[in-house]
Amino acid sequence: MVANRSTNDPSRFPTDADLRGYDRAQSFAKMAASKIAARVEIGMSEREATEVARHVFEELGVRHHWHMPVIGAGPGSTKFTSAGRLVRSMVGAKRRRVSGGDLLFLDIAPFFEGYPSDFTLTHLYGENDELQRLIDCALSLTRRISTHLREDMQAGATWAWIKSEVEQCPYEWMPFPIAPVAHRFAKTPDRWPKFREIGTVHLFTMRSPILLPTAKTTMRGLWVVEPLLVDRRLDRAAKTEEVVFVTGSETFIFGEAPFS
Repeated sequence: MVANRSTNDPSRFPTDADLRGYDRAQSFAKMAASKIAARVEIGMSEREATEVARHVFEELGVRHHWHMPVIGAGPGSTKFTSAGRLVRSMVGAKRRRVSGGDLLFLDIAPFFEGYPSDFTLTHLYGENDELQRLIDCALSLTRRISTHLREDMQAGATWAWIKSEVEQCPYEWMPFPIAPVAHRFAKTPDRWPKFREIGTVHLFTMRSPILLPTAKTTMRGLWVVEPLLVDRRLDRAAKTEEVVFVTGSETFIFGEAPFS
């Protein structure tokens, strides 16, 4: 991975050391998400699952998050499908429970060795063919987008291409402002104190932080790819997230190797 060091924009021109740091952080986040899902038991409430996540983060030494963890059990997976649902999801966490044949939505972003991560695991407990198809579609869509990106692509045209890809899926796509299909990514300035939602705040200090149809910049740089798919009939949502570095010849997808 060769990075251009002639500019100080960390979201577009990270150093090689930074690229290695993001890769380890994303691998760490995937490991943490799998550990949380393995410890959450059928019958637990969404609030209890959140407590499981808190304990796992404590065990792993996680003190700070790019954004605070978002956990949804069953219908709680749809909390990002509208502003109203997001507000309503703040109550009822004791009533929403993890059930066999249903899913758990884990959106986490822990810092590791000073680098942020951003990863969503949509985990199915037991078997449910309909929900498995939703999860598989979200996984394949994210990977299709990630591997298509190149630095000379104009952002608005990229958004239009993604929209055409999503429209081939048998599910509803939730676009910005509820759930951006992709957004810029970078570690926060060293001088910033760590606080809740530090990544969300930092995101909007970047140039063209959200992939939108009106965006004029090119795609070079660090992105989080995260299309959210919704099955309205089942009242469930699924996504995965990939942190990628878009260059001219290929796109590097972070966290592919197991954490070690």
